[in-house]
Amino acid sequence: FGITDANEVAIVQEVLANYPAVFDTIQIYTAFLDEAHVGTAYYQSIRNTVAGIGLLGFDSRGSFGLPPDGRLSGFSNMNDMLMWGNGSFDRLNTIEGFYHGVIAHELSHRWLFRMQFTNSTGMPSTALLGRQQAHWSTLAHAYGSVHDGNDYVEYGDGTFTNQGTDTGFSPLELYAMGRLPADQVEDFYYVTEAFLDTEMLEEQSRIPRGATIRGTKVDVNMGQILDAMGPRNPPFEVEDPYYRAAFVLVTAPGQARSEWEPYLNVLQEVQRDFPETWRLWT
Repeated sequence: FGITDANEVAIVQEVLANYPAVFDTIQIYTAFLDEAHVGTAYYQSIRNTVAGIGLLGFDSRGSFGLPPDGRLSGFSNMNDMLMWGNGSFDRLNTIEGFYHGVIAHELSHRWLFRMQFTNSTGMPSTALLGRQQAHWSTLAHAYGSVHDGNDYVEYGDGTFTNQGTDTGFSPLELYAMGRLPADQVEDFYYVTEAFLDTEMLEEQSRIPRGATIRGTKVDVNMGQILDAMGPRNPPFEVEDPYYRAAFVLVTAPGQARSEWEPYLNVLQEVQRDFPETWRLWT
C-alpha cells in the first residue's frame, strides 16, 4: 500500500469533512510501510501566501476539492514510525529528540528552506542550499537545523568542528517562519574550498558529528538576505502565532486492530508531547 496522488486528496477531504477549517496542516502517519515512498517523508504544499522566503505564491486548494477560504496550507506524509525507529517504537517520543526533529522538519517545510543572499559580486547566491535546493548546505553554520543543518564551532585557523544536527531552528529560519524580526537575525557563515581530511566537500556531503573540516569562511548577514529575497510579507508579529496540525493515522484496508493500535498509542503520546519541542525550538 502507499499514499498516491489520488488517495492523498481523499485523506485530506476526509479530515476536513470532520474538522473543517481548523487545521493549518495535516500530518499523515501510516500503520504500514508506504511502498510508494520507502525510506522517506515529505511535505506537500497546497497554498503559499508568504513572500520573501523563496517560495512563489500559489493556491491549489481547488484541486483538493477545498473551498477558497480555510486555513489548510499543506500536508505531510510521515510514513511508518517504525521506519524511523529502526523497527522499534522505543525512544520515538523524546522531547527535542531525533523523531521530534523529523516531525518539525516536515511541519516547517511550510516556510523552509530556500533562502538565498546577495554575494560580493552583487548576484543572488544559492550557496546556503543543499539537498534538493530546499534544505541547508551541510557546509553552512545552520545552528544544527532540522533541515540538514550543521552546527559548527570556528577556531579561527580555518578549521570548523561539526557539533551535530537536528537540534532546532536557526535564527534565519525563525525569521522565515515569522517568529523573529529581521534585525534580530545574527550574522552567520558558510565554508568554501572545504576538506574533511583529503576529501573535498560539497553542499550535500555528509559531515559526521564531531568531524573537523578545514576551508575558507564566508560571512553572511541579514542585509544580504533581504537584498536577494526582499522582506518577509506578512512581517513579524502580523500572523497568528499558532500553527495547528492534525495528526492522522492511516491504516491499510482490512488491517487488524492488533496491528494498528500500537501505532495509535505511540502517536497519541507524540501528539501530547511534541508541542513542547515546537515551543522550545520556536
